[in-house]
Amino acid sequence: MAPQPLKDLSTNSQKWIIQTRVSWKWIATNCNTRKLLHLDLVLINSEGSDIWAMIPPFLIPKFESTLKEQEVYEIRHFKVTLAKNAFRPVPNRLMLEFDSATLVQHVKSFPSIPSYKFYFLEHSDMMQRLYDKKNLSVTSKISATKCWKDITLKLIEGEMLRVTLWGSIGNQLDDIVSHSEGRPVILTITSVFVDEYKGELCLSSTGATFFKGWQVECTYPAC
Repeated sequence: MAPQPLKDLSTNSQKWIIQTRVSWKWIATNCNTRKLLHLDLVLINSEGSDIWAMIPPFLIPKFESTLKEQEVYEIRHFKVTLAKNAFRPVPNRLMLEFDSATLVQHVKSFPSIPSYKFYFLEHSDMMQRLYDKKNLSVTSKISATKCWKDITLKLIEGEMLRVTLWGSIGNQLDDIVSHSEGRPVILTITSVFVDEYKGELCLSSTGATFFKGWQVECTYPAC
């Protein structure tokens, strides 16, 4: 049976086969008890469709080391459900849930599949997402130690925006900066929460927050 497109999935059947890339993954934890809640994935296929997948805690030992970011897999025998009403990393109304019957096979030969898909939010539209916990934006805190890092980004529109990175999320940014060799970096941040601080809109990281940086050559004096 050939893999089906993600856009054809429905809750009417559980006998699906898909071929997707693991765009990124993260472990959701309770920020107070540090209890593991689930392993989450963003999957993307050759058509550029993406979907959120969730793996329950008792299956994390089985799949965490097997499913690697940016690798492609054929996945079958999973549940298709309506996406949860909070902290959706992608706008798909459906999501996948792994269970004991789920099978995963690494695929070495496959059609071209994008590595990432981002849904950009204009600064002028941020107010509409203020305190919106249903859909995470692009442009559960992961640490019980209350450590954080604040950064300020200059957006393409010219506005300055404060971003609070909780716990070890800031390490992603440190890695990007350390490899930039002093050159300017265009930074995309996805799966963040639009918040407010001292009357100003800002962004706050979640367990799903992911950074992608691109180094650029810039000859302008501002660089």
